[in-house]
Amino acid sequence: MKDLIYKNNKHEEFYFLNKTENDVYRNALIYLVGLTEDTRNHFSEILTNEGINLNVLHSGWITGETRRLLILGFNLYNGYMYESEGSKNDIDLNTVSEIFSGELAYYYLQAIDIRFDVYKNERKRIELYKNFGLED
Repeated sequence: MKDLIYKNNKHEEFYFLNKTENDVYRNALIYLVGLTEDTRNHFSEILTNEGINLNVLHSGWITGETRRLLILGFNLYNGYMYESEGSKNDIDLNTVSEIFSGELAYYYLQAIDIRFDVYKNERKRIELYKNFGLED
């Protein structure tokens, strides 16, 4: 994985304090939760000993950005898809265009790289092309 980019020092500190060695599912969520002061302050509500707390998505402190952040984080953690009372608008909150519509979208890509190690896979693909004398 390439070096991660952090929003600020608090984000970086939070990630290093809470990440777990070799758990890309959890670490992607931790990276996302560390992005905002609100989610850092409510970390113990978001991820409990039992796993993710879906009820937190309906808390009073949730904003549009923190909702997007958590929907993506929960999806990277265990494949969760947001759905509430069957409303189409709620289901639309899972779309790429909705999740990436906020100001933190760049950092969301970092979390996806944590989870799937996209950068490593790209390096492998480039190496294969070079080994077989193919143009990229």
